[in-house]
Amino acid sequence: MMSKRRRAIVFCNGIRTRTVEESGGAEVLFRHFDVFVDVSAFAKPWDAMLSFSDRIYAERAVHLGTPDEACTYFNNEKFDYVLIVGLEWSRERTALIEAIANASGAWGVLFVRGDARDLFNWRRYDLRGLSGLRQRFSRWNKARRISTPPPTHLFTNEPQALDFPEVTHGKTEIVRLNHNDAQRLARAIPAGDTPTLVFADQTLTLTFADDPANIGEKRFYTPDLTKRYHAALGEALETLGRTRDLPVIACLHPNAPMSAEEHFPKSIEVVRGQTVEHVLQAELVVTHTSMVSGICHLLGKPMILLSLGAELMPPKVMADLLRKTHNEGLFRLNWPEDRLPSGAIPPARNPRIVDFLRPLAVGPDFGTVFERYL
Repeated sequence: MMSKRRRAIVFCNGIRTRTVEESGGAEVLFRHFDVFVDVSAFAKPWDAMLSFSDRIYAERAVHLGTPDEACTYFNNEKFDYVLIVGLEWSRERTALIEAIANASGAWGVLFVRGDARDLFNWRRYDLRGLSGLRQRFSRWNKARRISTPPPTHLFTNEPQALDFPEVTHGKTEIVRLNHNDAQRLARAIPAGDTPTLVFADQTLTLTFADDPANIGEKRFYTPDLTKRYHAALGEALETLGRTRDLPVIACLHPNAPMSAEEHFPKSIEVVRGQTVEHVLQAELVVTHTSMVSGICHLLGKPMILLSLGAELMPPKVMADLLRKTHNEGLFRLNWPEDRLPSGAIPPARNPRIVDFLRPLAVGPDFGTVFERYL
């Protein structure tokens, strides 16, 4: 550690390789924080219930199951500083903040992984679906009930667009950062030098599984529908690869189960945890609605949004795909109805998304920021 001050970092989504990487990476976090605290069991139980293959069980990790456990733990530990990651949309949010803020010297919020889909809909993360006076009233009502000391810092790439009612202007220091995707891109090295067609997976059949364990999204995919989705997806990707004379690489979503590779044809190379590195070398990127489109906008990469139709894709995904096509100016392919594009695919270059992901022309990395403010 850089000093004798005791610091903890709290993960509302659970301690995973994914959440650690999105917050600066293991090397940076182990240097600046003494303890990693997992509160997903009560903050985001829909994530806690899933068997992610990248969960981290380190010596510094602490797992808390209830708000009462959190209150006891933070009262006993009395950290000098606590940083919360993934606070947005958390359940038991007030109880978590009270446990931390009332027992710690100072606390902060890290939010640098916002989804670009809300940019075109008066972005308000915790008030999605509300507008106008209802939105203002909801925020006022939340803020009215807050009696804890405000966060010392809000680390974010979009300070004017988020709704964290705990933040008190004039008392909370807003620290600008580039989006996590822009930071990952800045430190990424291309996976190779061969032009490829990259598919950015979204593990739809897990996220929208018709299964009792699914408490986070609407159920859609039965076992039979899962097989049909993967068959159509594999056929579309293989055909696109042949038409473009490009090898196809499927980059698995971080939430993809260990068995996900089995769903793709043998002709398609499947990789995990290297999406940005493979997009760097890609000649064409294909996805449904993945946030990897932001990387494509930053790089000016040609991109196709692949629709397999309402029979094989959940209504929410279909609606997002249509909005994304319109808002981001991307090329949509309806498979198998549409003829395959024979000409050049327009590059993704939406300036609004570029500004959202990279508001700072030269932005500090996580390590530099933590060194300066913690």
